[in-house]
Amino acid sequence: MSFSDGVLRLEQPREEWADSVMDFRQSFADAGEDFINGSQQLHRFENFSSWLGAVRLCAAGPNGPLGVPSTLFLAFREEDGVLVGCIDVRHTLNDGLRRLGGHIGYSIAPPFRRRGYARRMLLLALEFARQLGIKEVQIDCDTANMPSAKTILGAGGLPVKEDILTMRDGSSLAVTYFRIPI
Repeated sequence: MSFSDGVLRLEQPREEWADSVMDFRQSFADAGEDFINGSQQLHRFENFSSWLGAVRLCAAGPNGPLGVPSTLFLAFREEDGVLVGCIDVRHTLNDGLRRLGGHIGYSIAPPFRRRGYARRMLLLALEFARQLGIKEVQIDCDTANMPSAKTILGAGGLPVKEDILTMRDGSSLAVTYFRIPI
């Protein structure tokens, strides 16, 4: 299954993209980032095959780290096939995802940010969510992450509320919640 807008193409991960995916992962480490949103925890995997197995397990049911079925897409530029981002669509929400994460999580590789790819990727993922029968997507972002908030607003997001969450490590995180009718 794939989705395209002529600039980006969303594809589910395949073995043939192992090098591209691991280079994508490394681009975050090179930028000093230790977490890749919407990647089904790619940052925790040293081995592509193990990560791909986990992604496929998540697609098959509520067996992954989020506890709900989800579908992960890689975003490739149509012009040259370069992997620029990833986006994970959760088919349903549980209490944890209602609190933080929502229906969709995504990341753009650091070298490709601020080029409009995140908004394009999100719009394509919304089409998939629509096909799943989701009527309204819940999505959130760190309140300090203005580029992500602009992406969500640009894709039709409507602000719902802001909250301060206490994380497992005791730190606080300010979160802005949005809804996107689809």
